[in-house]
Amino acid sequence: LIEMQNQDPTDPMDTDKMLTQTSQLAALEMQQNTNDTMQKMVETMELLSESMVSSGNMAVINALGKMATITDTTFKLENSNQTISVRMYLPKETKDGATFNVLDSKGNVVREIKVSKDELKQGVNIIGWDGRDNDGVFVGSGNYSMKVSYTDIDGGTSTSNYGSYPIESVKFKDGVGILVIGGKEVTFDQISQIS
Repeated sequence: LIEMQNQDPTDPMDTDKMLTQTSQLAALEMQQNTNDTMQKMVETMELLSESMVSSGNMAVINALGKMATITDTTFKLENSNQTISVRMYLPKETKDGATFNVLDSKGNVVREIKVSKDELKQGVNIIGWDGRDNDGVFVGSGNYSMKVSYTDIDGGTSTSNYGSYPIESVKFKDGVGILVIGGKEVTFDQISQIS
């Protein structure tokens, strides 16, 4: 550009030099436009990222009151001296109490635990299991689950499985949504289903 300003009109530059300088100017302008476009893309991506975090937090809040199932729906029995306290959610009050079935890893019922109406409430209940079958024999170390099906106060049938609870509340720790279900804090990666 400086060369063009200082050029003597009676002694013009050769065409090759002029084309080279024009090309360099065009390339410089294209590079500046590319830099501007990239900067706008970065700004857009930052806004999108912030929006996604915000949307994720809104999704966590929208989950309140829905049912969540934790990924691991079994509890571990390690020895014959152990008593396990199993948190079971009852969606409705029972009409006449309930029978909780302890299942082995193959789905076979190894123990039936009858609990009276007076000892149960709608919501989370703690059911104790001593690791023994209906005959009082230790069932062995391993992973077990629990389920219940009962007649509810309205005369209908209500069911529940270990690991399924309503989402009670939401907490945020370091920008991450933590769900409180069954009286315990869990992260989204510990949830297999929300319905």
